[in-house]
Amino acid sequence: MAQSFGPRFSPPARWNQVSPASTQDQLRLAFARWGRPDRIRVDNGTPWGSARGDLPTDLGLWLAGIEVGIDYNPPATPQDNGVVERSQGTAKRWAEPQACATPEELRERLKIMDDIQRGEYPSVKGRSRLEAYPELASSGREFTPAWERDNWSLESVNRHLANSTGRRWAGAT
Repeated sequence: MAQSFGPRFSPPARWNQVSPASTQDQLRLAFARWGRPDRIRVDNGTPWGSARGDLPTDLGLWLAGIEVGIDYNPPATPQDNGVVERSQGTAKRWAEPQACATPEELRERLKIMDDIQRGEYPSVKGRSRLEAYPELASSGREFTPAWERDNWSLESVNRHLANSTGRRWAGAT
C-alpha cells in the first residue's frame, strides 16, 4: 500500500500502523536532541493506551524505566492538550504534508518548521522562543544510547506499575 498524505494530517488508520518500536525510535532521537523531559502528555490511543485500558503498554513501561512520566489525555478531549493541538495545526500549515512525496520529505519539512518556530519566529517581545527561554534548548536530563543502557531501571517500572490497576473478571465459563 502506498503512503498517502492527503488533506488529513494524521488519519487514524495510519496511526494504527505506526509501531510502538517506531515511536520509541523517534522518541530516542528527540530525547537525544532535547534531553529527557520530566513528563510527556500523550493521547490515550495507539500506541500509548492499552487495548483493554488497564495496564501500561510496553512503550509506557519503557518511558517509566528511563524516568519519564506520562500524562494521558482523557478520551475525546483535545482541549485538555491545547498547546500541542495548536502546535500540530501550525505544523500542518507550515510543513504542508499534502505536498510531500515521502515520509522522509515530511520529516525534513517538520524539522525545518520546528527549527524556525523555536529559533527564528518572533514570539516573545520580538524574540524567538529559544532567545526568550534558552532553557528550552535542553531539559538538562541526558539521553544517549549508552545512558539508556546503563540507567534503564526495572525499579522505576515497578514503582510505575504499583500505581496501575488491572481488571480481572471471574465467573463460570
